[in-house]
Amino acid sequence: MKSLYTWANRFDKENLYDYYLTTIDKPLPYEKITRKRMLETIVAYYNINDHLFYALSAQEISLLKKIVENKEKVLTDENKTLIIELSSKLLISFSYFTDEIYIYDEFYDAIKKAVEKMNTAEGKKILELQQVCIGLCNAYGILEKEEFYDCIHRYLSSYTNEQIENIIKTSDYFRHRIAILEITYDNIPITLFTYHDVEEVADFLDVYIDVLTLPKYEFNYDEIMDYAAYELNYKNDSLQRLLKRMREINTYFYEDQFLNIIQTVTNLLLDKNLIKKFIYDHYPHYERNADKFFELMDLCDEMGETLNTWAARGYPVSRMTDVLSGLQIDTMKKLERAYHYKTGLSPEDDFNSFLDFIESVTDEEVDEYLYNKEKKQLN
Repeated sequence: MKSLYTWANRFDKENLYDYYLTTIDKPLPYEKITRKRMLETIVAYYNINDHLFYALSAQEISLLKKIVENKEKVLTDENKTLIIELSSKLLISFSYFTDEIYIYDEFYDAIKKAVEKMNTAEGKKILELQQVCIGLCNAYGILEKEEFYDCIHRYLSSYTNEQIENIIKTSDYFRHRIAILEITYDNIPITLFTYHDVEEVADFLDVYIDVLTLPKYEFNYDEIMDYAAYELNYKNDSLQRLLKRMREINTYFYEDQFLNIIQTVTNLLLDKNLIKKFIYDHYPHYERNADKFFELMDLCDEMGETLNTWAARGYPVSRMTDVLSGLQIDTMKKLERAYHYKTGLSPEDDFNSFLDFIESVTDEEVDEYLYNKEKKQLN
């Protein structure tokens, strides 16, 4: 048994304050609060009513239950991501070196209440709704508000829109797993439910916002659950063949980082060489392993065509041409041509530069670059 306050001075204050801001409704200014006071406020908040329950996923609550019961080893590779997440929420401390894991004293009662609520009919329904909402945002990247509700009703029929909205407002878990953005599209203000990384969403909106006019790919329930857990269609056959071969060649690799790169590259239609570079950096690719390395490259190409992407409204990358033909303007192609006129480069030559160009260029400048390019070609 250990107290969280014992370790107060070991927490980085800026990181702790960032977490404090996303947890507390009326935070004090950074310069007017100490580490200990932040921890006391967070502990008090989590011990009120069902606040902790609404800050956790079903998997996290189940793992906390196992830690409390101490009936089985929980410091496993399978649980690593969950353990790191629970640590970042200040609920546990752990060490893989000493095989030690414990819950801070201040949270035992709140965790007990969360476990009890998880086992009720109401708790199970709320946790399922939580996973569907997150899975939808991860699968599509952006959904208009009414469209978001319609998608939820496709999988869960027992909620009204008002009930869904109230649960989202109540649940602290949603603050970390989805984002709600207010934007103007075609001079009309709209509310979007989106993937949690707003910077990635902003990059996507800069190029692909017009996909909102297209019909969506319809994922089945199990696929949405995969998206909630892994942020992509994890059971995709091509992805599983690649992961299986990678594990066979090297059992110790950073799968969570790799999946994150795949997710970003696929959904923003970035250069697949970014995925290949990860493989190149983490796998033996010298002469005697060349065959294995190029096998991974081939599997990577195969996977890149079959994964679903935000840029095609959830359809596989291989369907991009069909899907985007429904748009009045192929925005990406316009940007690529304008970028090439200005720099003489293609996006693959320097993708960071291309992203900077997308973020800074105006519609008027794009039209001007394209006009000048066409004029130059005519001359």
